[in-house]
Amino acid sequence: MGRKKVTKIAASERVTLRVTPDIAKRAAALVPKIAPDAAAQGFTRVTPSTVLKRALLRGLDALEAEYK
Repeated sequence: MGRKKVTKIAASERVTLRVTPDIAKRAAALVPKIAPDAAAQGFTRVTPSTVLKRALLRGLDALEAEYK
């Protein structure tokens, strides 16, 4: 299966989002797993925030496809 196109996240608009401690822990746990792939895609530093941004984009893509 081919790789899905990843949208680069620009810091053009700032949004504050609160997450539960469980979601924050889940994001932090994914950092070392995502870091090698993310580095290849141009992210210089992977943080829990980076993980949550990627998760948000995936969910947004799914919602857009569902509600075309």
